[in-house]
Amino acid sequence: MVDAAAGATVDSADLAADPRWPRVASAAREEGAGSVTTVALRGDVRPLGALTVYGPTHVPWRAHSSAPFVRLAAAHAAVAVRASRQVRWLTAAVASRDLIGQAKGVLMERFRITEDAAFGILVKASQDTQRKLRDVAAVVTETGETPGRINGGTLLP
Repeated sequence: MVDAAAGATVDSADLAADPRWPRVASAAREEGAGSVTTVALRGDVRPLGALTVYGPTHVPWRAHSSAPFVRLAAAHAAVAVRASRQVRWLTAAVASRDLIGQAKGVLMERFRITEDAAFGILVKASQDTQRKLRDVAAVVTETGETPGRINGGTLLP
C-alpha cells in the first residue's frame, strides 16, 4: 500500500490469498472485508497520500463498476487535502506576519527608528542566532527583550 502513496494504484481481489500484506488481510477479514484497492491522492508534484477502499472477497477492482467512483473520490480527496494544507500554511503565514509587525512596532517605538531599520534588526538577530524570524519576533513581543539581548551582541545591524 506504500506503493499507492508513491503514486501507483494497488489492489487485491482476494487479500486472503495475497502474500503482500498478511497483517492487513487478517485485520480486514475480522472486519468482513476480503479485497482492497488503494488509489494515490495526486498532488501537483508528488502524491499527497492514498485513499483505501475495502470490499467483499473477490472484487476485481480495476474492472469493477465502482472503479471510476473510487478514482473520482480520490481526486476530490486530493483537492480537499491540498486546500486544507494551503489554508493551514496561509494561516501560519498571516500569524507570522502579524507577529513580525508587532515586533517591528516595539523596536520602532523603543529606538525611534524606521520600519525598515526595525526589520533589519530582526533579520540580523534571526541570522546571528540561527532562529526563525518569527521566533525572534515572538521573543521581542512576549518578553520585551531586544534582539541584541537575545543574541548577546550588539543591537544594531
